[in-house]
Amino acid sequence: LDASNGKERWRAATSSSLVTPPQGTDAIVVALTNDNRLFAYDAQTGQQRWTYDHSMPVLTYRTQATPVIVDEQVFVGFDNGQLLSFALADGQLRWSTRVAQPKGRTELNRMVDVDSTPIVDGPFVYVGSANGRLVAINRTTGRISWSHNLSTLYDIAKSANQLFASAEDSHVMAYNAASGEPAWENKDLHRRNISAPGVLGEYVAVIDDEDYLHLLKQTDGTFAARIKPSGSGFSSPMLSLDDSLVLFGDDGTLSAYSLQPLKGK
Repeated sequence: LDASNGKERWRAATSSSLVTPPQGTDAIVVALTNDNRLFAYDAQTGQQRWTYDHSMPVLTYRTQATPVIVDEQVFVGFDNGQLLSFALADGQLRWSTRVAQPKGRTELNRMVDVDSTPIVDGPFVYVGSANGRLVAINRTTGRISWSHNLSTLYDIAKSANQLFASAEDSHVMAYNAASGEPAWENKDLHRRNISAPGVLGEYVAVIDDEDYLHLLKQTDGTFAARIKPSGSGFSSPMLSLDDSLVLFGDDGTLSAYSLQPLKGK
């Protein structure tokens, strides 16, 4: 759509539905479909530039990681536990790294989807997977610099030199981004189906299945505050915007929150 007036500029067909938003630059738009195919289109005309067809396991989660474009490089997580890097211009595969290895006798046990959107920062790409690991990958070579066993289907967050993740058992985890050393673990929200973490100032934010927003201190993971934000159901990821945290509820409520000092403190 034309950003100035909303009129349609072009449309293009994909092989199946999209459950994650397309990403693009002024030149190229990439879209990851639910059947594990990656499409690249000319941003001005909609003409297909290239495509990549990846193998798909028998059973996968109904979620996907959003592709990430940085410096003419596209990073994409797939449902077979791999993270791939492509050249944005022509789709040439630069490297492929296995984040998680399928294990177990049943297809359910062998689900290793990389549904955590990669974070690209400095020389590293950080990403997590279901039934797998949280890893730091060298963005140039594709080699794993460090890894920790962690199962997550959610996006991770980064602030300064720390990474934050919501484990599948709803423990909030913090790691040193450079070395991978665990910093702390908060188990107090065990099995409360918390959301992906968000960052607000010096705090980490998560929302539980009862729609409570919890703020944890980044230094040690202890609780700092709790509120019940406007709206209900928060499937959309939180957005850190300047000094605010933006939330979008499943009921259509959009709200933003900022930190305010307590009286006398």
